[in-house]
Amino acid sequence: MKGYAPYLPFTRNSKGQFLLNYNAYMDQKEPNHFIFSDGYMNTCPVFSYYPNQNGLYNLHGNVAEWTCSEVEPTAGVKSSMPLYKVKGGSYMDPAPCVWARSFTALPASKGDSRVGFRMVLVSKKGA
Repeated sequence: MKGYAPYLPFTRNSKGQFLLNYNAYMDQKEPNHFIFSDGYMNTCPVFSYYPNQNGLYNLHGNVAEWTCSEVEPTAGVKSSMPLYKVKGGSYMDPAPCVWARSFTALPASKGDSRVGFRMVLVSKKGA
C-alpha cells in the first residue's frame, strides 16, 4: 500500500483495515497521530480485528507472550532471578516490535498487563 511503512503489510489488510491491536502512533498514515487510533486503549477481545491473509485472528499484538526460554542477562545487567523470553509485542508497542521474532526478557515474578500467553489446541487425528 502506497505511503505505508514497510512493516505495515501485517498490520492492515488490502483495504487498510487493522488486523491487530498495537500502538499505531508511528504509522505514517494515521491522522493526527492519535496513539489509540486502532480503536482500543488496552487489550481487546478476540475477533476485534479482521483476519490476516491466512484466516488467522490476533496473530500479532494485543499482548506479548511469555515463553519458557530462559535468557542470559546482557552484559552489565544483573538479575537475581532467571529471565524468560517475552516474544512479540502488545497494544503499547509500535508495529516493528509486535513481530513474533522481536523479544525482550522479564523475570517470571514480574506481572505486566502487556504480557500474556497463547493457548494452542493440538488435534489428535484418529483419537
